[in-house]
Amino acid sequence: MTDRDFTLIDLLGRHRVFTIDQITGLLFSSTRSARNRITRLLDLDLIDRWRTAQRPGSQAFRHTLGYTGAYLYSAARGLPVPRRVAFQHQQAELVASANLSHRLAVNDFFARLTQATKDRPDLALHEWLSESEAGALTGGLVRPDAAATITGADDPVEFWFEHDRGTETLHRVVEKVGRYRTRLPSLHRALVFELTSEAREDHLHAALAGTEPHFTVATATADRTTDPTKAIWRILHRPGLRRLDRLTDPTS
Repeated sequence: MTDRDFTLIDLLGRHRVFTIDQITGLLFSSTRSARNRITRLLDLDLIDRWRTAQRPGSQAFRHTLGYTGAYLYSAARGLPVPRRVAFQHQQAELVASANLSHRLAVNDFFARLTQATKDRPDLALHEWLSESEAGALTGGLVRPDAAATITGADDPVEFWFEHDRGTETLHRVVEKVGRYRTRLPSLHRALVFELTSEAREDHLHAALAGTEPHFTVATATADRTTDPTKAIWRILHRPGLRRLDRLTDPTS
């Protein structure tokens, strides 16, 4: 096994599921090299995968830990070693989860951000916390989809990440911003939303026009976040668009 194998096991243990494109963005230089290595890890039961039949076309495989991989992850983290039956039950719950598409979308942003920072020597992604890790950071007061720290030319920028599927009313999204404001007055991270469309983005900014959070609120639409590090982020109450690493810079 290689250091990269152990890193992949750790990522899958923390974030549960990735597609091959996401694994490539996180750890490999090409999809071909990722597929070749994944094939070997599948043979070793370090990784497992599945996909759901669909017509027309085919669904990308969803990759998760195999039982041996889960065993190694637990040992490395000092966690109780999972029993095989319990592990299989957890995997079945993941496959059948109504939240699976949302989890994959959050992990896709993580992979795109990682790939973009690898391609830019002036940026570094220091931290990306899963939903459970971010929730633990808040003491369970709010449940961000993720939390991250990125560094560019200036000081590190810490932010909460929320992937919005457009299924909630804007009133619910505004309430979510309010929970960050009232429940986390001492955790001064920016709050970043990935939204479904520019119309929803416009409506959210209009709905928040009368609010004054003590932290930066920034939005971008999914079609703008192919490279999340670019100047695509729209900040509440401020004109123009900013780069992710300059969200909290008052002079830019």
